[in-house]
Amino acid sequence: MNSKLDENKQMLYGLVLFVLGLILVFISRNDTGSYFQNFIIGMFMGLGVGMVIVGIVLIFLYIFKKK
Repeated sequence: MNSKLDENKQMLYGLVLFVLGLILVFISRNDTGSYFQNFIIGMFMGLGVGMVIVGIVLIFLYIFKKK
């Protein structure tokens, strides 16, 4: 059981990063307000997009490694 988890760990990390990145992107879609709110929204958007990209890369690496 543990070896199967170790084999799929990269896929799991990729999916978790992808989902968390999407959540951050959707949170950052709020209306703007003060300068501080704009900064936080921009930071969430940047982190979310970065997490989605890293998640996609991890998933593709897992798929190509399996073949």
